[in-house]
Amino acid sequence: MSTSSLPAIPTELLAQIFKSTDSFATATALSSTSRRFRSIWKTHSPSICYAVLVRTIPCYDQAFDYVKAQPPDATSSEQIRDTDLLAINLTKQFCGNAEIACLALRHYETQMIARLSVQTPGPSSLTEAQRKSFLRAWYRIHTLASLPTDPLPYDKLASLNLLEFEQMMEALRWLMYYCPNEHRTELRISFQLGALEGDLWSRRLPKSPISAQHWNDLITRLGSLRQDLYQSPLNHRCPNCGELFFWQFRVHEFCLEVKGSGKGVSLADMLPLIRERKAPDQLYKLSSWGQVGKTRRMWLSW
Repeated sequence: MSTSSLPAIPTELLAQIFKSTDSFATATALSSTSRRFRSIWKTHSPSICYAVLVRTIPCYDQAFDYVKAQPPDATSSEQIRDTDLLAINLTKQFCGNAEIACLALRHYETQMIARLSVQTPGPSSLTEAQRKSFLRAWYRIHTLASLPTDPLPYDKLASLNLLEFEQMMEALRWLMYYCPNEHRTELRISFQLGALEGDLWSRRLPKSPISAQHWNDLITRLGSLRQDLYQSPLNHRCPNCGELFFWQFRVHEFCLEVKGSGKGVSLADMLPLIRERKAPDQLYKLSSWGQVGKTRRMWLSW
């Protein structure tokens, strides 16, 4: 397309070309090809970023929750009047989170699924649907780890069913106990097994807004909640599968007992039953999840 013909093309059509690009990098590259494209990019960048992200980020809804829970960066207050710059920065945050999530999926699938398939009959890789289940679980544990864990955010937990909760716990157990230290560094996790404060490993840890103590608090509280859920009359445990820590992304598809074990029951139905049995100071009360900072709420509302 000749740049001399651009004035004849409606702005809305050129904006749609931006929105149909296959990546954020392609959209930004397109914006540098002419003054008019640059002007359209600056005027429509929030809607362009949204269109590209929804189409290209796997499990966008869970990725959105994680970005929403992450603390704003140090320059957000300076960018509040520049909406296109704010949209670009948050889009880079989406893409960075997605890159790490996909890397975690590759490590998990190589380390756990391939190894377990040698011990137990079954496929040596996940299906596309199962990979998406892992990515959702990955985003969910990072969302919870980015929020206060005292108390746990009741509304986020209530949105899950029991299988999704178990998949989230499996991803968390793998990350904390079984993921090799060098992989945690790649995944920007700020703790290492066996690393003491001040030693060589500790000094090499990546900077992360989620502290090691926060991760530890999260798995402790979720572990306690898991025990409460398993005592619920709505949960019917599979008698032949026992404590399957590393099969939650696959076992429900080939085990008939698991299919009928109540793993699809909503936590929204189970948590009130826990409330009836627990003392008031032990309840999982509603969090302030909806309270998002003004700077980020303006852009995240699209």
